[in-house]
Amino acid sequence: MSMDVTFLGTGAAYPSPTRGASALVLRCEGECWLFDCGEGTQTQLMKSQLKAGVPPGPAYGKLKNGISVVLENGVTISPQDVLKKPIVGRKICILGDCSGVVDDGGVKLCFEADLLVHEATLDDTQMDKAKEHGHSTPQMAAAFAKLCQAKRLVLTHFSQRYKPAALAREGEADAIVGLKRQAESVLDLQEVALAEDFMVISIPIKK
Repeated sequence: MSMDVTFLGTGAAYPSPTRGASALVLRCEGECWLFDCGEGTQTQLMKSQLKAGVPPGPAYGKLKNGISVVLENGVTISPQDVLKKPIVGRKICILGDCSGVVDDGGVKLCFEADLLVHEATLDDTQMDKAKEHGHSTPQMAAAFAKLCQAKRLVLTHFSQRYKPAALAREGEADAIVGLKRQAESVLDLQEVALAEDFMVISIPIKK
């Protein structure tokens, strides 16, 4: 059962020539869920590699929920006849436009998340400005990831001043890489990813 996250846009506020406005798609079993849908997302969706899936039918859903079904020809199919052992779930938490401390409920929901996607609009030197506008910094995102014991942190929703490393001119790449370093310093150098437009991250099944 595949599951992945596609970042359609990773910029704060508005689209720019280097980043689409913040938006991401969680894809699982042919279904797509769109989160934090910013301006221009439809255009980004058309540029992406995402394909529409066909959802399983009602009989499939009943079997997955442990209910036997009777086919049109009168044959009864039990869940144990067709289903494999249950798969351990995966947890993905997406936090956008959040400043300050998330309450205990948020920590509980994101505890031991397989993937935590957290906005980091401005760098740590601009923490007061970030909070004033309802945003976070890499340090704030990493502190929450550490509190939740998240297995992987991906930063997104960057101010348009931070160009993607691949598109940055000389000297500009240091700014976006600096956000990554700020978060990693809080997480004892656990690797942190910086989202880019059209990046796809797979969330593997737990062994």
